[in-house]
Amino acid sequence: MSNQLYDPRAEVILTHKNGKKTTFPMFNRLEWDLQIQFEVPFGSSGYPPKCTVKIYNLSKTHRAMFKKGLHVVLKAGYYSHSVGVLCEGNITSVDPTVYDDNDTVVAFRFTAGTDYSRTAADTVKVTKLKKVTRYHRKTVATKPTIYKHRNKNGKVTTCTYMPKKKAKIQRTKYTVTKKERVNMTFKKGSTVSQVIKGIAKKAGFKFAKMQLKKNPVFKRGYTCHGKPWTVIQELVKKADSYLVNRQGKWYILNAKAGFKTGIVLEKSTSLIARPQRQDEDSAKQASYQIESLLRPELTTQSLIKVKSDELSGTFIVTSGSHTFDGTSWKTTCLITTPQAKQAATKNSHLTHIKKKRK
Repeated sequence: MSNQLYDPRAEVILTHKNGKKTTFPMFNRLEWDLQIQFEVPFGSSGYPPKCTVKIYNLSKTHRAMFKKGLHVVLKAGYYSHSVGVLCEGNITSVDPTVYDDNDTVVAFRFTAGTDYSRTAADTVKVTKLKKVTRYHRKTVATKPTIYKHRNKNGKVTTCTYMPKKKAKIQRTKYTVTKKERVNMTFKKGSTVSQVIKGIAKKAGFKFAKMQLKKNPVFKRGYTCHGKPWTVIQELVKKADSYLVNRQGKWYILNAKAGFKTGIVLEKSTSLIARPQRQDEDSAKQASYQIESLLRPELTTQSLIKVKSDELSGTFIVTSGSHTFDGTSWKTTCLITTPQAKQAATKNSHLTHIKKKRK
């Protein structure tokens, strides 16, 4: 074990509807009853991960504070290091309080960041004015026809003829301006980055960073069909890039891009298990599973160095989870070389888009 990482701690920051915040800290103290257990997965599937948190021994007043829709931030770290954000998002569900012996447990789940996949297609449609011809229908009474006839004696007689239809429909033509919702379009020569930014702005999507590997041009223009998040997924794939959720924030990244952490994992700096190779049949896309003491910096697309008897070099994190079950405080993640990351994420994106269409 590392002699540099000691005194683990965690905290949950809850934001109320009025904007005020309440912090629930957990310290590694015998006299400290409050305990925070959690499971925070991360990856590059293009959809936000679902996180679970359990808090032990809160007061009745504090337990009642956790409600669906409120924003939470989960942090973890060590006294010897800074406490970093594991994930943040809005609460999706809260379980009833569980009474376990002398403990009380409140459990809730939240989605990392915002789940944009639920945004409706109509969100990115635009209003267009169109002139439409219409007719005003009016019922008009039919007038009788009067005939005058003069006989041989010069006497004039009047005859009235009533038509069979006592009324007729009269149509008057007029023009009105109608508003209609049409698909969002982009002019000829628009690039993928311009289309993504335009759709994101219209739909209210926020990206912390966008770095495309390719930026193809739509020579004939582009029309947005379907849900905006699905459209963006397809555009990102077209640009040979991918979507990733890091600690509750969305990124569009080049498959080779990574976030430098400065972390070196070895036995003396938190590596707690031997790296295990996961794909024996594919030498080009070699990936390894590693376990370390919990490190908030280890998340999707983090660049790290590993030094062990089995493995050594620079790697990029593709997926994993941060967990604490009351005894085991660790980060488990899958790592690969930056060169192999590109091919792996392309296949992952294609699979998720196909599932969405089904």
